[in-house]
Amino acid sequence: MERCKESIPEGMTMSEEDIHSYSSACVKSLFVIDKEQPESMVCLLRGGYPPTVVVDTLAREFLDVDLNPMLIPTSDFLKNKHQLVRVLTDQLVRKASCNDHNRGRVITIDTAITGSSSRQFLREFNDGFETVVRRNEYSEIPVSLDYVLIRFWDKRPDRGSKTKIKSDVKTRYDSITDVSGEEVRHRLRFKNYNFGVRSLISEDNPLLLGIDYPYTFEKGENGGIHGQKSEYTQQVEVSVPITVSRNDGTNNVYQPKLNQSTGDLFLELILDDSRELI
Repeated sequence: MERCKESIPEGMTMSEEDIHSYSSACVKSLFVIDKEQPESMVCLLRGGYPPTVVVDTLAREFLDVDLNPMLIPTSDFLKNKHQLVRVLTDQLVRKASCNDHNRGRVITIDTAITGSSSRQFLREFNDGFETVVRRNEYSEIPVSLDYVLIRFWDKRPDRGSKTKIKSDVKTRYDSITDVSGEEVRHRLRFKNYNFGVRSLISEDNPLLLGIDYPYTFEKGENGGIHGQKSEYTQQVEVSVPITVSRNDGTNNVYQPKLNQSTGDLFLELILDDSRELI
């Protein structure tokens, strides 16, 4: 039984300053890709979807690099989330083991208020790495994997003191995990880039995110009705205009094109603004 349709707003609103700030973080992320030279990209759903799409598009246009992002859901309600992270870890370790010097470099762009979701993901990834490299197939292959994490931090004052200190750009190796065997040593390193933005804009808004987890109602064994979210995302095909308030007090209203969703329109606005900053 599918969920009843929720009321759809007549339009979405955002400020020109918020768009510029978000676009600036996307351009900085593009520069990070140029510097770090990753060969793999992981997108954490749902919040990381818009910046990943934007930066991946910019990388193809300006760096001639196609990272083909791998999508992985990280929501707490997923029962098999740990298994999904383990499969991802196995894929990235296997890819690194086939590279020159058995080294790999991965990049993720995510949005954060407290950063708890991405921290939990990296802990699970770390555990998965330790498990995967202990397999016999890697007993003689010293695998080294660098994981670069870019986070857009919400700087709004009402979001708490934690976000206020995340407004500048910092890079550091947060942790290094060595997994030593009898003859080889495997290494996983995490590196952080933090970019503060005025607003995450699309945060928890399926219309602007462009994706959502399907939600259905099901009848339980006792006859009761309960809600259940799917572990797979789907596109949100809703088309409403976006109004952008300008610094001069006027508004620009952007109407979706034929068959264009509001989520795709939002990506188009951020992409166009980012291109002007490059």
